[in-house]
Amino acid sequence: MTSTVWDSRRHTLQVARGDGLVTGNIVAVGAGDRDDVGGRGENARVGVLEVGADASRQAAVRIVASASVDEGCVVVSAELVDELRLEVLDEHGWRLSATACEPAARIVLEPLTENRLDDVSRQLRNAKDIVGQQIHLGSGDAWVFADGESFRVRQVFDRSGRERTDLCYIDPETELDVFLAGNRNGVDIVILADCSGSMSWDDIEDHADVVRLGLRRRSNYISRMDALKRSLMDMVEIRRHVTGRVARIALVKFTTTSMCVFPRSGSMAEIQGPDDERTLREFQGAIGLLRPENAATDIGQALHFASDLLHRHGVPGNDRLIVLVSDGADWKQQGEETAGEAVVAIADPVSLMEELHEFLNINLHAVGIGDRDTFMRWWQTNRPAGHQDPHISVIPNHTLLRELVQVGGGDPSRTGGVDVLHGYFADLGTGVAHHVGKPSDPGGARLQSTIDTLHPAGRRIDSEMSGKLASLSEESLDLRTQLNDLSRRCGESDLFGHVHHNKLLHLGRPLHGARDFTSWIMDCHHAFGETLDRRLKGEQPKEPKDRYGIDGVYDKIRDWRMDAVRRFRNADGHAFVEGRDAELLGAVCLKLTGRKVLADDDAESWTRLQVGLLAGVIEVLRNVKTVLENAPLSARAEQYAEVFSVEGY
Repeated sequence: MTSTVWDSRRHTLQVARGDGLVTGNIVAVGAGDRDDVGGRGENARVGVLEVGADASRQAAVRIVASASVDEGCVVVSAELVDELRLEVLDEHGWRLSATACEPAARIVLEPLTENRLDDVSRQLRNAKDIVGQQIHLGSGDAWVFADGESFRVRQVFDRSGRERTDLCYIDPETELDVFLAGNRNGVDIVILADCSGSMSWDDIEDHADVVRLGLRRRSNYISRMDALKRSLMDMVEIRRHVTGRVARIALVKFTTTSMCVFPRSGSMAEIQGPDDERTLREFQGAIGLLRPENAATDIGQALHFASDLLHRHGVPGNDRLIVLVSDGADWKQQGEETAGEAVVAIADPVSLMEELHEFLNINLHAVGIGDRDTFMRWWQTNRPAGHQDPHISVIPNHTLLRELVQVGGGDPSRTGGVDVLHGYFADLGTGVAHHVGKPSDPGGARLQSTIDTLHPAGRRIDSEMSGKLASLSEESLDLRTQLNDLSRRCGESDLFGHVHHNKLLHLGRPLHGARDFTSWIMDCHHAFGETLDRRLKGEQPKEPKDRYGIDGVYDKIRDWRMDAVRRFRNADGHAFVEGRDAELLGAVCLKLTGRKVLADDDAESWTRLQVGLLAGVIEVLRNVKTVLENAPLSARAEQYAEVFSVEGY
């Protein structure tokens, strides 16, 4: 078995646009590699295109040789550029590895659409883009695309009938089968289990046989954690009695941090119904290991963790569901003060859930553990000696849960029990399989006429500069969160408003030219300029009542380094720049890069400008932090401090 490697040190990466040979995951190399790569027959090649040092961004590709590709070049599609974010590279660049392999003899595909069996079979037989597609098995779900629609790969077999788990491809002799489930859309579920300290209280009235479930019992009450386990065990029992619809599940325990406890790989596990007893037992075992921890509740970060799991491991087209099981948290709408076991999320959890539902089609159902009235009755007869009133952090509070369900597509009047989940597992039909035959051979295709250079050979980002940028980006995000927290402690609203996390992550990516800088400076100004409290923008208000309430913050934030970000943003966002602004921007470029004007493809200089501007923003934020740390606490915070001191906290 031979192998060929192309990389960013020796080869120029180009992008093909429009219709032609290079589409989807097809990659073209020069004709000089024809002997190594071959055509569409037995010696055809598939491979993997990797980006970065840890290959965290990678895709299986089909490699073809073309006389139209210049020597030393690799041509990729615009779709692949978007999928792997190839416009943004780190110092390790990209690497394409190819290996000779055998084609698949038979492949079983499952559509995600609601079309009839005959229509799906006809679509697969007539599609001109199936032959040559690569299948990367053994690293999660694999997909085949036919006329723009996705088909999940269920099984692949070799000529002897053995199931394959390696890298292979489809040729004109590959036999196609199609599988249709009664309900073709599966469901991806992430269960968030609250394991904060308040879940240890034994205040839940028990009316069931808890011994059967292996839960501990105290008189006629069980703990909130045991009630949580019972809700999850009920979900397992529902799953035991349904067939057909595929469910992928992850169980996450959370306090102020989150951790996936099922499956142990940290991804999602597929549960195929009553026949999948082993997976169901593993799920039950993970439920049984849940324990309350001496920690508070951060529902916002748990929702962010769950959405990331669904994004990375969910199946395209599946229903997406987050099930939040909790006794709630002390919560007020953004801008109001909180106490007790408070939500301390990086973003307002309600706004975050609203974004997840609107843009990622993620639904949320909340199972509320306990209620205030039952707890207060329990407290009257079971309160600890010397305590009159319970601390707010231990009282069940479902206000936040109802708000989350309201924006997450659920029923806000129902935050208890698992009855809503029945709808996701009921009416699931059995699946049917059908033999389609061999795919159509598309024949030859010409390389696109529009080919743009993406990354010239040998271009590298300085590793020291890249590391410094990553460090600055991380510190800027930490400071942004710290300043909001300090501002609230001093009795003011957040210094900065909400920004989508993708815009914040973009701040740490190295630049490769003027176009990248335009996108970066927009995000930087949005994070630290547009979302800044309006009272800190422009001239300071004349009336004291209209000013920001903490002395010294306005003077520190109105720094020329923050103004430089605004001026660069305006220069990139508008066709005309005034003469004075042009002089100032030229002076900043000269100071940070040694040049007044930067060439569009001068990646090193653009990255130096990026690092210098971000370092200036951080210096300003540090100065603001010093002011806030020395400012007096709000009257409410002083009041809480006195109470905690009296009660021994």
